Amino acid sequence: MLDFLRPQLSQKDDYERILFSCPPRGCEYSFANLYLWGRQQLAFTHGCVAFFSHFNGRSVYPYPIGDGDRRAVIEEILLDARQRGIPCRIVSMTRADQAELQGWFPDRFLYRTDRDGFDYVYSVDDLADLKGRKFQKKRNHVNRFRAEHPRFELQTLTVENLPAAQHMVGEWYRARMQADPAGD
Repeated sequence: MLDFLRPQLSQKDDYERILFSCPPRGCEYSFANLYLWGRQQLAFTHGCVAFFSHFNGRSVYPYPIGDGDRRAVIEEILLDARQRGIPCRIVSMTRADQAELQGWFPDRFLYRTDRDGFDYVYSVDDLADLKGRKFQKKRNHVNRFRAEHPRFELQTLTVENLPAAQHMVGEWYRARMQADPAGD
């Protein structure tokens, strides 16, 4: 079984070195998201990074990254899923990933597009102004937030306010775990 662990800050440089050596990936691969959301685990193996996550009630393996032996990583993922007794669901694949996987394991996998999982890309100007009908729901969301949190303020994270930010994240996490104990 792969030795999957929650991301550690000490892994950030090694992780990003591997990530940035690859073609661009979705936001789910950013170290900040991996570290802060805490739902994914990772394992460094064969010069790559393999992932294991629980998402929408399913165990999944986001497609591995790195210039190492990804085929060996996929073989380890297949073994890991078998040892866990779970289906091997590999997610967050590009067309190139699919072609690579199909070349290594012809007819072994079924492929399905999940449009709900696609990243959305907006221009900075569109998000700064939220003009037009297209952004009405986003404007309503922002306005509701401002009405419900009139003392809200945006601050740059600094050494001085880091303890307060860590406290806030801890409180948020505790509330999240009370609402969904199996959600981690």
